[in-house]
Order: sequence, then C-alpha cells, then structure tokens
Amino acid sequence: MSTPQEDRTVSSLLVFSIGLIGVCAFLQVYSVQAILPLLLDSFRATPVQVGNTVGATVLAVALISPFIGMWSDTVGLKAIIVGAIAFLAIPAALIAFSSSIQQMTFWRFVQGLAIPGITVVTIAYIGEEFKGKSMTRLMSAYVAGTVLGGFLGRFILGHLVEWMSWQSAFGVMSTLTVAGAVLVAKVLPPSTHFEPTHQLRDS
Repeated sequence: MSTPQEDRTVSSLLVFSIGLIGVCAFLQVYSVQAILPLLLDSFRATPVQVGNTVGATVLAVALISPFIGMWSDTVGLKAIIVGAIAFLAIPAALIAFSSSIQQMTFWRFVQGLAIPGITVVTIAYIGEEFKGKSMTRLMSAYVAGTVLGGFLGRFILGHLVEWMSWQSAFGVMSTLTVAGAVLVAKVLPPSTHFEPTHQLRDS
C-alpha cells in the first residue's frame, strides 16, 4: 500500500480546489440565518419554528458524520465529495417550493445529510494523500474555505433577497452549488492512495 508523500506537488490549483470544497460545504449551512425575519412573516411561524430551520441542518450533520467515513472507504473519496456537493443543490432548490415552515425544515435537514460527505471525506482525502507541511497547507486552505463559505452563505442570500423573493434566492444558491460541484470535479485531482474496503464491517 502506498503512503502519502511529503514532496507531492501542492499547486495553487490544488489549494484552490480544497478551499472551494470548504466554501461549498458551508455555503448552505447557515445561509438561512440571513432571512429569518422574512420566514417569520412568510410562514406566520413562531421564532422556535424558524430557528429549527438552522438546527435541523446541524442535527443531520451530527447524526450522519460518524457513518460517512465508513461509506467513503468502500466508494471512493473524490466521487463522494463531488456527489455530496451536487446533491446539496437539490434540497436547496426544493426549499424554494416549501409551502410551510415544516417543509422547509425537512429540506434543511436533508441538506445536512449531504454535508458530512463533503467535510468528513475531504479531511480523509487530505490525510491519505499528503503529510507534513503539504497536509498543513491544505488543511489551512480547507478551514479558510469553510469560514468563507459560512460568511458567503449569509452574505449572498441576505443580499439576494434585496432584489428578489427568498424563494428565487434559494434557486440562485442551488445554482451556485451546482457550479461548485462542476468546478471541484474538474480541478480536484483523483485520489492516488485510496484502496477501497470491500466490506463495510472491515471499514
């Protein structure tokens, strides 16, 4: 079995791709915080119900994270990362069609199920492919990307609703996520040290 190499080239494009993954992972997580007052009025919901649209995503992340690593051992790292980003766009689009706060909370929960496929698997990808300073540089890019994604989610959605309905704004957020998935698929190098585990119990 091959091992990560310290001297494997860490190009600017690779650093960018890892940072972009972090952005994609957290672009949706807290974005809804920017429009909570609008949701209160639109759905005639209570503050607790609206707050659950944030908590549902975080709960789903917590529930699925312990298991996603085992699944990635059998499928492949890049495939799951790209697939999870692409899947994240689906509930984002469906949020726009929510007719109740409960429906929106459900789709927010579904979003949370996809996020560990990005976060957990990206950390595994970096850990398997790199070590030493190379790993440190990429982990720094990833963490910076997650922080930037958390900010951009609120910033973009908050500004979009100045120009359009919140439903249309979520459509734009979904489109941005799809674009992110396509870009990551193109620029993220395939894993060279991944060896699939064929039995889930072994994983």
